[in-house]
Amino acid sequence: MTVKFDILQEDDRWNNLPIQAITDQVSAVMIFPDRASEVSVLLTNDAGIQNLNNTYRHKDKTTNVLAFPSCDPAGMLLGDIAMSYDVMQIEAEERGIPLRFHYAHLLTHGLLHLMGYDHIQDDDAQKMEAKEEEILRQLDIPSPYSAE
Repeated sequence: MTVKFDILQEDDRWNNLPIQAITDQVSAVMIFPDRASEVSVLLTNDAGIQNLNNTYRHKDKTTNVLAFPSCDPAGMLLGDIAMSYDVMQIEAEERGIPLRFHYAHLLTHGLLHLMGYDHIQDDDAQKMEAKEEEILRQLDIPSPYSAE
């Protein structure tokens, strides 16, 4: 199934990455629910993601990625994903990985959340991490968890 990504860039630093190419690569290896046809992606910065995190999760702090599954299970929109360039860049530098690898990982992580995966409980986290690793492996991206 083909999913359309509606990408909105709020920060020009995202131009440092081939966003559409990486998004297309991730999308090509993902298996989406039959009903899904669109995902909205907001590429923002620390201020933007902190505002969203505070507004919708009541956590007044930055984070790397937020995912908001669609409230209409029969609808065509799978959901919304927001990412902070600032947090993504810091995490990539700390881990010594290319920024494009980390973007692919965060996009994959967000998409899995939209499809019902979670990491609150340890066993759920292991399932989600395994699925992330499986998808990233298909893109020749090393596991983001092997160095942790």
